[in-house]
Amino acid sequence: RPHEVSRRKEDIMRDLENMLQGLGEENKKAEQEGSAMTELEKKRILAKTMEKIEQEKISENVQQKSNRWKVAGKVAAAALAVVLVGTAGTKAAAALGLDSSIRNFFGIQTQEETKNAEKLISTPQATAADNGTTISTSQVIGDHTRLYAVLKAKNLPDVPGELEFQDVSLSVKGDKGETYDYTFAEPKVSGVDGDTMTFTLLVSGINKDGNDVDINGKNIEMTLKNAGYKNAKGKFVTVKKGSWNLNWTFHTEADVTTKEVNKNISLLDAKATWKDIRISPLSVTVDYQITKSGKAHMSEKQWNKLEKTQRVVVQFADGTREDSRFCDDVNEEWGDETNPGYRRIGFKKVIESKDVVSVTFGGQTVVLNPDVKLAARTKLSSKAANCSVALPKEVAKLISVKEKKNVKNADFKQKESYAIFMAKKNGAKMPFFTIHKIKGQYSPEQVEKKNDMMTYVDSRGGYTYTIEYGEIQDEKQAKEFTDILNTYISNVLPYFEVLK
Repeated sequence: RPHEVSRRKEDIMRDLENMLQGLGEENKKAEQEGSAMTELEKKRILAKTMEKIEQEKISENVQQKSNRWKVAGKVAAAALAVVLVGTAGTKAAAALGLDSSIRNFFGIQTQEETKNAEKLISTPQATAADNGTTISTSQVIGDHTRLYAVLKAKNLPDVPGELEFQDVSLSVKGDKGETYDYTFAEPKVSGVDGDTMTFTLLVSGINKDGNDVDINGKNIEMTLKNAGYKNAKGKFVTVKKGSWNLNWTFHTEADVTTKEVNKNISLLDAKATWKDIRISPLSVTVDYQITKSGKAHMSEKQWNKLEKTQRVVVQFADGTREDSRFCDDVNEEWGDETNPGYRRIGFKKVIESKDVVSVTFGGQTVVLNPDVKLAARTKLSSKAANCSVALPKEVAKLISVKEKKNVKNADFKQKESYAIFMAKKNGAKMPFFTIHKIKGQYSPEQVEKKNDMMTYVDSRGGYTYTIEYGEIQDEKQAKEFTDILNTYISNVLPYFEVLK
């Protein structure tokens, strides 16, 4: 498989300087021949490139997990050179003051996306100082169910590992001081600028005894204690003692669109009534009421047969999907005959309700925007890897599936079968992705530890399924495949199914 090439900021800048002149001539020639990149292609490439360069601003001392989607630094520089002229979406975001961490996390590219995101931004300006270090809330983006906060810390020392806090406590409180439960990802470093370090955190799944809570106007209080890092032995090493308490009231202007459904559905082996769909700019929630409970336990075979019914799948007008199987932020309350239940997908993008074509849940699909005609998709299957994926016809026709059965995987030291989805266009050739079916059942964390280029997909029948994305290696591949990769291949998993 291709190896990831680590490039520091100066390498990318040097590549950009070396390639700009030649690439500009190539793009000029393409324009003359009528084959220049579209504005949409330019914007997508620019967004990916700016995201990569933004990551390069992080201190060498900060070890940040790289994205699954990897583009070599040289190609990123080439892409940037192509689109620097005539594309101002990301620049507009910066000019309007949207923090780059929010822009990167939610993939905000255009002026319209920036405008929609800014409606959801609040600047609470809670600040705490201790032992020469000041920490403040810079910007918070959120809807009525979740929030993503950006913290700025001044005068924290450099560390040989990833800087974190020894203790983080958070409380979300109601109007009468009642506390709520939540799902919380502790603050992570997302950037360094001089003596200012940026941290981000996501809070979601906020509820009171399982009941959904509207967090607009609610109090958020967070205390951070002792900054430091974990050494090679996993022991926390304090580099700055202190306690920083941040307290603010969360506000959002997010609009929520509710669509009444009232359909009888099956959820695993239970029966339910799907009551409605709630669409906000950052999430989709399905509300339901259990009418007949199922078994408390079921076998793996039964689960594999029925799990599709509890998926939430959101289809967007641009052809992309969000599938609860592959979303990082999924919250739910199962409920029973007395208490209502819900499932929610939190997005890493800002949406509008008109963008949602349909929502699937309980094995049924509710169409919300019938006027949108989605591109027809072709299902590509592999018997060796025991799976299928569906891609737009125009993309599928570029791909041939190369299979291998019962070979040894060096990372897992187990037998595997795999399928390489190889693309060819105008003389350029590259593997879009590879699906591995590996003997043994591994958790997502175990998969990442054994091979950090792989993403866990599924585990069933004594096998683990993973995906490994291809990497752009040269300008020819970049020219032919960048837009396809960013538009379709990066969103291929919601179209993945195990055959049997």
